[in-house]
Amino acid sequence: MKKLVAIVLTLIIAVCACATVAATGGFVSSPSNNQAPTVVGFKTDLDGCPAVIVCTAYADRDELKTETREKLEDAYETIVNTLDLSLLNEDLTDVAKQLGIDVKDLAVSDMFDISAIGCDLHENHGHFEVELKPTSLKNFVALIHYYKGEWRIVEDVEIDEEGNLVFEEDEFSPFAIVVDIGEEESSLLWLWILLAVLATLIIFFVIWKKSKKDTKEA
Repeated sequence: MKKLVAIVLTLIIAVCACATVAATGGFVSSPSNNQAPTVVGFKTDLDGCPAVIVCTAYADRDELKTETREKLEDAYETIVNTLDLSLLNEDLTDVAKQLGIDVKDLAVSDMFDISAIGCDLHENHGHFEVELKPTSLKNFVALIHYYKGEWRIVEDVEIDEEGNLVFEEDEFSPFAIVVDIGEEESSLLWLWILLAVLATLIIFFVIWKKSKKDTKEA
């Protein structure tokens, strides 16, 4: 019986541990498996500029130039070392209130770098209109941008009918998708409760069977 109890308790602990690992610092498990969004389209107001934009996932940061990679790694550290995203940008508190979300339920699902490449004619490539296709925008709250060592909210972000993120930006660097994980945490809580109840029933059943057997033998 002790062995069975140990197995059941180990199962519960394992499930809880997996749920804990799913959220690290300000991050939650990536729905894209750490893949960057697809660039659907972009426009620039700088005539004749041949620059194109590319998205690079954090997992593929070694493909980036040293300066760009280090900036992406710095951005990652700021998120992984916080449990409250409002500490990164206080405007996220206002966004959460407007959506009726607890700010503690905000987390980053995906982080990636956006860079303009292919043009040596200009240091600044003008104003871009960008359209990205992330793997998932489930529970999307905001798009944030790491610029000059600080996170800021990208204003006027829209999700079009195709499920693409549409926004405008003048400067590129690391970006991150902020989502509401409140529903997922609620689901996990019910799973833990169900497992605990199931484990308790199993243990009581085993104890009852053993007690019944001992009574007959007596």
